[in-house]
Amino acid sequence: GHRNIIVDEATRQSFINNALIPMLQYPVAGTEFTIGTHPNVLGWGIINEPEWAIVESGSVKQEITEPVSLAEMQRFVAEVAGAIHRNSNQLVTLGSASMKWNSSQAKGAVGNWWGDAALTPFDPQGNLDFYSVHYYSWMEGDGQSWSYSPLVNSWEAAGFDKPVVIGELPANDGATGNGRSLRDLLEGIYSNCYAGAWVWSYEGVDGNGNWDTARTAFTEFNRQWLGETRVRPGVTR
Repeated sequence: GHRNIIVDEATRQSFINNALIPMLQYPVAGTEFTIGTHPNVLGWGIINEPEWAIVESGSVKQEITEPVSLAEMQRFVAEVAGAIHRNSNQLVTLGSASMKWNSSQAKGAVGNWWGDAALTPFDPQGNLDFYSVHYYSWMEGDGQSWSYSPLVNSWEAAGFDKPVVIGELPANDGATGNGRSLRDLLEGIYSNCYAGAWVWSYEGVDGNGNWDTARTAFTEFNRQWLGETRVRPGVTR
């Protein structure tokens, strides 16, 4: 229903100039900051799981009636990322549905659709600062010919060229392909050199748990690795 924002240049530029940039430049009352410079805003996720709306993925969701091409989505992401970089000091990413589309070397992956080489031709500042890939049990694969799991593919083995956060993963024990506990999953992600992990979802909208089912595992992990999980003031791009 919003295909024109992606594919139509005038609509896209109107969104960037009249919605995105004014939001970034909006003053935060009682502070010296704008939204685009406020230290509590760590980064921007441009779009979530765009691959389900891209024709070349071969996996367009049934409810998406107006898919776009890969190049059209890459242009949109690059131009929005460029505008954020020029009008803020904050980080930019997007929520990739799977490392299948965000990795050059993961087992069975099709390539990195969101790397600099794919985005900067559309805008020289249109790069992502870090990647955010999602993980659910269907991505486990056979572990040999294909797998999009961060436990099967380490950060190095997957060929990533930026820090990577596992931006969605099950929030309850046993929801991974091998029935691992959430605590074990977090340890495996950490051991494989990923930069962080966020669960889906906070309130619980499906069978993947909620914050109450994830709280203990995250608390224990954060206490064990406090020196690395603590957010420090003033850390920006």
